[in-house]
Amino acid sequence: MTATLRARLAPWAGLIAGPLCWALHQQGFTSLLHFDCHLGSGSKGVLSFVVLGIVLIGSGVASWRWRGDSELQRFIGAASAGAAALFFLAIAFQTAATLILPGCGA
Repeated sequence: MTATLRARLAPWAGLIAGPLCWALHQQGFTSLLHFDCHLGSGSKGVLSFVVLGIVLIGSGVASWRWRGDSELQRFIGAASAGAAALFFLAIAFQTAATLILPGCGA
């Protein structure tokens, strides 16, 4: 990837990767619980921390760091970093609820 293409796409990383990671996390938890209702929290925790790391480092930091020179690029980078933070919180709260509540609703 060229430097100019990276500079143009990086501010959008939080708006792209945040929702995708949240959807992957939601679908992953649903699939894990479908196959084994009383699955231990280890595999759920690993999935959660991988997805949280991608959202935080991959999209939030990238959006904030490479905001660009123009006012529009700075706005997109800041809004994208804010969206990444919002999806980070959504995944973190979903993880906390999953680790606290027992499996299968019983």
